Amino acid sequence: SILSSICLSTPLENKFTPAEFEIRKKVYKDYLPNASEADINRLATIENPTSAQIYAVSGVTDKFVTTSNNSRTISASSAVVQNLNQMQLYSGAAYCLFGLNNWSCNTRCTKTPNTIFVEKFDTLKEDTTGFIVYNTALKAIIISFRGTLSIRSAIIDLNLEQVPLESAPASEGVKVHKGFQAGYKVVQNLIRSNVGKLLQSYPDSHIRLTGHSLGGAMATVAALDLATYFPNQASKIQIYTYGQPRVGNPAFSTRVNKLFGDRIFRVTHETDLVTHLPSVNLNGVGAWEHHRREYWIDFNKQTKTCSSTVNEDKSCSAGQRDFADLNTLAKMLSLLTRFQTAGDLIDHLVGYYDVPFGPFC
Repeated sequence: SILSSICLSTPLENKFTPAEFEIRKKVYKDYLPNASEADINRLATIENPTSAQIYAVSGVTDKFVTTSNNSRTISASSAVVQNLNQMQLYSGAAYCLFGLNNWSCNTRCTKTPNTIFVEKFDTLKEDTTGFIVYNTALKAIIISFRGTLSIRSAIIDLNLEQVPLESAPASEGVKVHKGFQAGYKVVQNLIRSNVGKLLQSYPDSHIRLTGHSLGGAMATVAALDLATYFPNQASKIQIYTYGQPRVGNPAFSTRVNKLFGDRIFRVTHETDLVTHLPSVNLNGVGAWEHHRREYWIDFNKQTKTCSSTVNEDKSCSAGQRDFADLNTLAKMLSLLTRFQTAGDLIDHLVGYYDVPFGPFC
């Protein structure tokens, strides 16, 4: 198979217990539904598969490359890229099935030294999973939310109802995706409690929230809550999301931009499908909108700094696909099926800096 040609030096040796191996196979198949059983079995034996290995078995048969003009974007500074790369490791670590408690999750842990594990959270019903750590070198409280373990299931189960954001004044008309707010609420008290204790122990710290996919959405909701609950810390909160879907209405975006400004890093990648969902016109014209500030990884693997004044810069991700007519859930699911074997879906997992997203730890 293609994977075998990439991994000739990798012995087909299973280092995992039978139970661990079966778990790895199951979640890998959920993420890579077009991979053969043989390739899934081989991938599951590799302790820390690379992006190239995952891409090789993904079943991608078509790759959409845009010709749209991105000349108005500028390359992000090396310091920003280094920061985004580092936080992507923390975001990716939330997917690891093993090794978080002692910070031994292979690349995602070895490349994030000075990390003290604090707490892991995992709720079955709402599927809200993640962890809290403290980085002594960065002086940062880091809260990472895992994305879904099955992208298709997440969209099928997606509750697209918008509800008032509980951490915002009612007069602002801020509305958020019902499921994202509900998912955060089940861990709200745990996160508030741990952040409060860490701020007492490390009073000069700042707070970083991160997540991939639906995890990025919950990280944004969490940031808004913590900014309200710890008002003296609001100016020390940073948000790093990767492949995040739209989270709320235009008033939601306005509130996020107002509270966090240039401390928001919303990273997108090539034609990543999930960043275009829910469609802007689902639930009504202009009902959904991204917040700033976007950093787009383009087709040359360069990180571009997008507009500081426009929420959805057409020179970046928003200019790669036009999904405005996806005004029903049925149309969204049809699109997902259509691009299951195309680059749009694999762009959601592979290409966001050092490590692939998903349970490939």
